[in-house]
Amino acid sequence: NSHRPGVDFPAMRSSKAFADSSPRPPNSAPALSKPKSPMPAPARTALFINLYNAPRLHASVTVPPGPSDPAARGPFFSGESGARYEVGVLRLSLDDIEHGILRASPGGDPRAFAPDDPRRSFVIRAEAFDARVHFALNCGAKSCPPIKLYAAHNLDHALTLAAQAFCESEVKVDRMARTVTLSRILMWYGRDFAPSTYKLFSKSAGYAGEGSETRAALQ
Repeated sequence: NSHRPGVDFPAMRSSKAFADSSPRPPNSAPALSKPKSPMPAPARTALFINLYNAPRLHASVTVPPGPSDPAARGPFFSGESGARYEVGVLRLSLDDIEHGILRASPGGDPRAFAPDDPRRSFVIRAEAFDARVHFALNCGAKSCPPIKLYAAHNLDHALTLAAQAFCESEVKVDRMARTVTLSRILMWYGRDFAPSTYKLFSKSAGYAGEGSETRAALQ
């Protein structure tokens, strides 16, 4: 099972407390209209981090087998399997939130929003994009960051702590073998962090805490 140990999804599925607290069912959203977004980037980023993590957990319970089955991961995150949620006037899948909004709809990514897509009103602008959001999103895998609640007023500090904890846990340096093992997140989205592998190592060192073995080994 690729979920974190201790999460009993079948038990959650049959829990009355879970049923009573669940949001509207997936795919029950009204017709989409063009939204307006007055929120500054930090508030929008914190909001959509939270709006990714909570529905991902909910969908893992209500849309089996969830992301634990490799064959089901694509349809799960794209919303094809039913993991799609109403957020105000928006109808969003997890891919929409992560790649369309939080990652600023990067060019060349098929998960990015089209130029005329009304959801682009909520996209984080490229100049405001913070790659550290990858350390705050929990996709359900064992190596994913833990789920936390993020807020605009301390977002930078919270992402700093999330990046530090993640890199010190998931970046492995073997000095004897002269090798560095990176998390899949850093490999998949390396260009979000740095333009080259060498600079990615440097960036990872900067994320690690002062005095940590990881930072010392990477510098």
